[in-house]
Amino acid sequence: MKRAIVMVGLPRSGKSTRAKEIHKETGYPIVSGDCVRLALHGERFLEPAEVIIHPLVLLMARAILLNHDGVIIDECNVTQARRDRWIYGLHDCRIIFDVVNTSMEVCIQRASNEQDKQLVPVIKRMNSSYQPIKEE
Repeated sequence: MKRAIVMVGLPRSGKSTRAKEIHKETGYPIVSGDCVRLALHGERFLEPAEVIIHPLVLLMARAILLNHDGVIIDECNVTQARRDRWIYGLHDCRIIFDVVNTSMEVCIQRASNEQDKQLVPVIKRMNSSYQPIKEE
């Protein structure tokens, strides 16, 4: 059965670093929401464009799975609703959630440079809506 490794964590928590480590171990391609955002509109975050990011990342993941045994999804996925979108969207795969537990304070510190400063309110919002993964 094909596998989708779905990253979970706040912005600037280290998800991309962990995704690269998993890629080295498995050879699975990475689909990064940040890369899609940069390709689409040249910014790491632009609120009006967010409604189309997940469908594009999902489409890319499904396309990759046509030719690969697995894929790594590098997105935040901090709510159950976001994770459910992967469970239902990639229903023919084994979904593995890889949680990167980095504190909000550390994520904010990492985002304190001028380029990432706009992420600070996003980090705070995501932290307040974070839902731990249910054991199933």
